[in-house]
Amino acid sequence: MIKIFISTCDSHDIMLKPFMFLFNKFWGKDQEVTILGYEKPKFNLEDNFNFVSMGKSRKTSTEWSTGLREYFETIEDEHFIWALEDLFILKPVRFDILNKLFQHAQKKKIGRTSLTCGVQFKDHDILETFNDFNIIEQRRDTSYRISVIWSIWNREYLLRYLDPEISPWQMEVDGSEKAKNDGYRVIGTSENHAIDFAGACQPRHGGTPTGPLDFRVIDKPHLSLDNDIIQEMINNKIITPDGRVFL
Repeated sequence: MIKIFISTCDSHDIMLKPFMFLFNKFWGKDQEVTILGYEKPKFNLEDNFNFVSMGKSRKTSTEWSTGLREYFETIEDEHFIWALEDLFILKPVRFDILNKLFQHAQKKKIGRTSLTCGVQFKDHDILETFNDFNIIEQRRDTSYRISVIWSIWNREYLLRYLDPEISPWQMEVDGSEKAKNDGYRVIGTSENHAIDFAGACQPRHGGTPTGPLDFRVIDKPHLSLDNDIIQEMINNKIITPDGRVFL
């Protein structure tokens, strides 16, 4: 079973409450998840989630990458899944797609395997076709080859772009420029994807973990979180009726 790492920070760890609820609903409670953060959250984690502290936070925007890099340098796993704490899963995971992608991810010189729709919107080539999805490869001279959104990473490739003292945006923007024609491959799927997600901590709602969360996919409303599941989260005191994390 491939390992999953979710990174967070002291100011955003309350996002783990809805994250864990939706992960266990749509991925399952049998999958173990490691949370990488600083101070241990003050609320209980689900049984399949464990917490690893990367030390004491310096409360700087650029410390984000430093602790992560130091941690990933210590693990032996050649491939793993990594994402951030506010990338909420909205629909049941397509394990058939995930398994096919993992088979491809282990091939030579594949650095990142997107589990979401990101590669589909870049110039790409089709590698393999199935009933309702394609395995695709992003062309090597395109932008945004590096992304902190749900991906299977080759550890060596991640460390190549996870420089110390940079923010997520610096990694994506600066790293993607460096990653053009770097000799590695970036793959994903088109038509359908392993994970449908929402970046719920949206700038249009203030971009803070204490603001209302957004479970919509604006350009594909049919992928937005079902209202009955939102109500279930309210009933279970995961979020408040106005969509904020229940504190």
